[in-house]
Amino acid sequence: MKQIILICTLSIASICAQNLTPIAVLDLEGKGVSQQETAILSERLRSALVQDGRYQVVERSQMEAILTEQGFQQSGCSSNECLVQAGMMLGVQLMVGGTVGRLGYTFTVDVRLFNVETAEIITAETRTHQGAVDGLLTVMSDIAATLAGDRKDSQIQQQPDNGWPDGNPVVALIENNLDQLKKDIAGEPEHRGSLINHETWSPLQLAFIYPQQILPERVKIYGLRLNLIYGKNHSVYGVDVGLMNELSHDLFGFQAGLNNQARTVMGLQYGVINTCDNLFGLQFGLINKTGKTTGCQVGLINYSKSLTGVQIGLINNNPGGTGLSSMPIINIGF
Repeated sequence: MKQIILICTLSIASICAQNLTPIAVLDLEGKGVSQQETAILSERLRSALVQDGRYQVVERSQMEAILTEQGFQQSGCSSNECLVQAGMMLGVQLMVGGTVGRLGYTFTVDVRLFNVETAEIITAETRTHQGAVDGLLTVMSDIAATLAGDRKDSQIQQQPDNGWPDGNPVVALIENNLDQLKKDIAGEPEHRGSLINHETWSPLQLAFIYPQQILPERVKIYGLRLNLIYGKNHSVYGVDVGLMNELSHDLFGFQAGLNNQARTVMGLQYGVINTCDNLFGLQFGLINKTGKTTGCQVGLINYSKSLTGVQIGLINNNPGGTGLSSMPIINIGF
């Protein structure tokens, strides 16, 4: 092991002779993102810095050998002090570290570049990305270019005002939910094979009146949720039936009741009062309200801040979208 450390140290020392700034990239810490995914993204960041040509990047294997010999734990090292300490052990001038997180359908990336000698943060870069996780590979290349000083403004398109990523929002939703479905079904090892005690998903939910329900709110339902009076869960992928149905996130399928609420609906919402932030499909009820509609609203009163489709009802209102702002019977937005 000492011979390996000596070779690694000599390799890093040779960097200075080449007049290239020695830099090391510690694996990013994942929050809601798997270790394998963060490892791949961290390696893309290293490769992009190598391709830039202005840095001599310490290889991951060399870095691990030195830090392991020093008894340094890389896991959970995201604080400024920890990154500077790792940089001193590696003998580099600059150190890169940070986090990759996931919240709902949004990925967040926070990367910091440190001067090891002064412990000063040279620059901190933050990116958000909505879509499949593999889109973060492009984000990493963009961050590397910014750290190298090529550009200060991200070339990654910012999220549009309508709240959806550039491109087809339906495709992005499907990709994200298929990815999440695989993770939910796999589950953690201690939860596999258990439905009642499962932390993430279940094929069945029965609720009397929240919080009096079989499974807690955080559980996602892939199948049927039956609410005798009022039920509340993270998401339903299937059929949601009851008097009052509330979802803190998404509905993919069919929802029927007197009062239906969801963040995103892809399918059919059927009830007396239907509300959601984003609708991809059909709302049918007396009062329908959405933030963004891509599809059709049918009811006595229809309201959508942004409409791409048709409103059919006595009162139709589309104040923030293109097309007709307000029109009885039939209102069209595009």
